[in-house]
Order: sequence, then C-alpha cells, then structure tokens
Amino acid sequence: MKKIKVLIKNITHGIPKEELFLFLAIAISLLGDSNLYVLLPIFAEDIGIPLVAVGILLSANRFTRLITNYYAAYLYSYMGSRRMFIMSIILASITTFVYGLPVGAVVLTISRVVWGSCWSFMRFVGLTRIAGVSTDENRGTLTGIYQSVVSIGSLVAVPIGGILSSIVGYRNTFYILSGLTLVVGLWLTALSLRPSRDYDYDEIIETKEKAIIKKQKDIPKKTERNIDLKSIYSLSFLNSWISSGLLISTIGYILLLKFGESVKLLNWGIEIQIIAGLLVSIQRFFGLFLPVFSGRLADRYGRIKTVILTCLIQSIALIIIALTNLFTTLSLSAILGFIGITILSNVLTAIAIGYNDMNKDKNILGHFTTWQDIGSAFGAMAGYSLVIAIGYRNTYIMTAIVLMIALGITTKRYYLDIKIDVAKN
Repeated sequence: MKKIKVLIKNITHGIPKEELFLFLAIAISLLGDSNLYVLLPIFAEDIGIPLVAVGILLSANRFTRLITNYYAAYLYSYMGSRRMFIMSIILASITTFVYGLPVGAVVLTISRVVWGSCWSFMRFVGLTRIAGVSTDENRGTLTGIYQSVVSIGSLVAVPIGGILSSIVGYRNTFYILSGLTLVVGLWLTALSLRPSRDYDYDEIIETKEKAIIKKQKDIPKKTERNIDLKSIYSLSFLNSWISSGLLISTIGYILLLKFGESVKLLNWGIEIQIIAGLLVSIQRFFGLFLPVFSGRLADRYGRIKTVILTCLIQSIALIIIALTNLFTTLSLSAILGFIGITILSNVLTAIAIGYNDMNKDKNILGHFTTWQDIGSAFGAMAGYSLVIAIGYRNTYIMTAIVLMIALGITTKRYYLDIKIDVAKN
C-alpha cells in the first residue's frame, strides 16, 4: 500500500489538487451511465422497456453529443466553468434518478439526451482546465491522468451497480447512484472550484502565449502545433472507428468464424464469448495506466513520434488479425491494437488541448470531441455491417491502409511546417 501511495504521488507530482478533484467529479458523474449499459439490457423486459428500444436508449447520448459538443464552448463563455459544471453534475444526478423511475422509453430517451449534453459540458470544462494549467512539457501527462481517472470511475461503477442491483433491485440501484452522484459530485466540485484556486484562464493563456511566441522567435521548436489540425481530426475519427467499429464490435464475430464456438487452451474448452469479453475488457484495463505512461512518453520524446508509432502499431495489428489463422497470434494482435488505440487517443487529446490553448476562440475542442464521437457512434453501427458486407479481411486491411494514408499526410505536413518555420526564422 505504501508503494502504491508513493507511485501515485510521483505520477501526480506538480499537478494541482484542484484538477484531480475535478477529474474525480467527472468520474463520479459516470455512475448512472456506466451501469445503464450493463443493467438495462438485463432488466429491460422487467421494467417494461421494449428490447428494440434498448439500443436507441443506449446510443441517444452519443448522437446528442454530435450537436452539444459544438455548443459547450458557447455555454462556457456565457455561464463560466463553475456554473456550467455544477449544473451538469446536478443534471447528471437527475438523469440517473430518472433511469430508475417507472417511466416509458420516451422519457428515458429524453434523459439520455440530457445526459449526453451534460457529458459534453463536463468534458469541455475538464479539457479546458488542462489547457489552463498545463504546458508543452506536462500536457500529455496531465491529459493522461484525466483519462485514467475517468476510466477508473467507469470501471469501478459497474461492479458497484451490479452488487447493488442484486441486493436492492434495479430501480433502487439508480436512486442510490443518483444520490451518490449529487452528494459526492458536488463535494468534489466544491473542492475543485473553490475561490482560493479560482484561475483567471484568460490571463494565464495570454501569458503563456507571449512566452511561447518569444521562445519561437529565439529558437524554432518542434511542438504539437506543427501537426496539421485537420489531420488530428481525421486520426481521431479513425482511432474511434477502429476501437468501436472494428475491434470491440467484431472481434467476437471473427473469433467465431475462425475457431468455432469454443477454443481449447491447456486442455480446457473456453467459449468464444468469454474470450471476446476478456479481450475487450483488457482495453478498459489499459485505460487505467497507459494514458499516464503514454502522456509522459509523448512529453519527453515528442507527440509526433508517439502518433507515428501508435498508428503503425494499429495498422500492423489490423493486418495480422485479417491474415492470421492462429488463435494466439490473433489475440495478441487484438491486444496490441487496443494498446495503440489507448495511447493514440490520449496523445491526440493532448495535441487538441495544445491547439485550443493557443486558439481558444476557434472551438477546437468542440470540433475534436465531435470527430471522436462520430467515430464511436457510427463506428459501432457501420463497422459490423461493413464486415458482413465485404468480409472482415477486406474491412481490416482497407482500414489499415486508410490509417497509413492519414498518417503519411500528417507526417508530410508536419515536417513541411517545420521547414517553413525554420525558413521564417
């Protein structure tokens, strides 16, 4: 336990406690959403929700974010971070409470739409806070801590909900989770937004901009701002597509096609759905520590190098999955793909935050998170259909090729911008 405390202290060294409290508040807000994905499909018939409506209910928040991501910046400018975040926590608690009420699918869908809006607003506040207190030297690490804390919240929430539902039932579970979200969420929010640590973000960003401009005049420096913004959006979309649209959605189907309903390991017959579930759960496990590790790696060695490495890892993994007939090779390749996805997601987020830090009037974070959500929302829906239509081999190889083309364009533009910067100086 002492070693764990020392490790946590080393990782969070130099990170303001207020930011950690904010990240924890965001994680707490996921209690209702995370458990709905698990419990609703199980209890749908018992609570009178048609099975055909379950998919719509669970995806309504994602499609909502395609719109609300853009408006988060405007609401932030109008309300400020304090009021917007507190409002989101309260609404998150209310929507969680509604999940347990004996209401129909229409009311539940509305609550999911409201939750999608809350998540857009809270995520925007979190990423903006990172932009406000980070520099090029620690932005990747701070972004990684944010990603890891949110992942821990989602991972811990599910077993808590599962245990509660078995003891007090479906409806009471969400009533309890709603209370926890409100009380703990507001308490953490108060700690993160207390007056003694009330940042003047405009002043901070202006000071940082002047320092960066002066530094660039003296010595041309390769930073994430040399990476073309459109390429960042494209890679973000592809990363979410590969995660939700291919590996998570179709790995079980591919295992079933290649190896049948079970696989023999060490003389034990293991069903394919168990293996597929374990492979997908590994991605969540990676989300606990890989973002921090990759953030530090990118801060130290450069984000463009990390982007290139992770894109290559994903492309190689996709091609191997498409071509191999060996169970072990396929499983390890899927794990390799999840590693690449997790690291790339964190690094691209850090890059987008860096852009937003210098161009906060352009709503870059709104565009970035929307491209992420488009990849997730449509990937889960279209990825499986594409695999059925043209075959998983063609789908995976085509995706790997598209990813390499996007990487090639990104790399070419990056080094071209570097040459231009050097020529100007």
